[in-house]
Amino acid sequence: MAASVRGMFEAATPAYDRLNRLTSLGMDCRWRRRAAREVPPGSRVLDIGTGTGEMARALRERGCRVVGVDFSPSMLLSARRKLGSGVGLAVADASHLPFLPASFDSVAMSFVFRNLEDPGRVLAEIGRVLRPWGSLVVLEFAPPSGPLALLARAWIRLGVPLLGRLFSPVPGAYRYLSETVLTFFPPRKLLELMGNLGWRARVAGRLAAGSVVVYVATRIPGLREDGVAPR
Repeated sequence: MAASVRGMFEAATPAYDRLNRLTSLGMDCRWRRRAAREVPPGSRVLDIGTGTGEMARALRERGCRVVGVDFSPSMLLSARRKLGSGVGLAVADASHLPFLPASFDSVAMSFVFRNLEDPGRVLAEIGRVLRPWGSLVVLEFAPPSGPLALLARAWIRLGVPLLGRLFSPVPGAYRYLSETVLTFFPPRKLLELMGNLGWRARVAGRLAAGSVVVYVATRIPGLREDGVAPR
C-alpha cells in the first residue's frame, strides 16, 4: 500500500475506533461479527489488515485461533491493548506474508481489499499461506444499491467526511474513505476480478443498504504461484 495511505492510518489511530462507530452508525462491529460467522469455529485464521483488532476480536469470539498482521505499528499497539496476549500480532505487508505455506485454515480481510495496490500479488500470497481448500473471507464496502441507496450515498459522501473533520486528527482519511467506497467495484465486478485471479468467490451477505458486502472465496486447485488460474 502507498506510503501516504500508511501514514494516514498511522496518524488516525487515536480516534480510529471512535470514528468507525460514528461513521457506521454503530454497526461496524456487527458487520465484522457477521463476516466472522463464515469462518468455521476452531480455525487457525490470519487476519490481514487487522488494524486495531476488531476483526481479530470477532474471530476470537468465534472460537478461532487468530494471528493478525498490519502495516501500521501504531494500529497494532492499539490492538495489543485491546486483545491482550491471546492473539498473535505482527507488522507485515499483505503482499509479503512472513508465514510458511499452508499455515492457516482461513484468511480474513475487513475493509482492506479496496486499498490494495496489487490484488493479484496479495491473493497469490494468501493462496500460498492457506491450506488446500481453505477459505478467504472478505468484508468490504461497495457502492450502495437498493431502495436506500440514495440515502446511503448521501451519508457516505457528506456525513462521513464531516465527522472526519470534526473528530479525526486526519480529516483527509475520511474524505479518502468516502471516495474509495463510492468508486470501488460493485460485487459483480469484484467477483469477476477474483475469478480471473484464480478464486471461486461468492457473495455471502449484503448489509447496510448494499454498501457492505461479505464475500467468501476458495482458491482454484492448480493455481500458479503468480496467481494465474489454469486454463
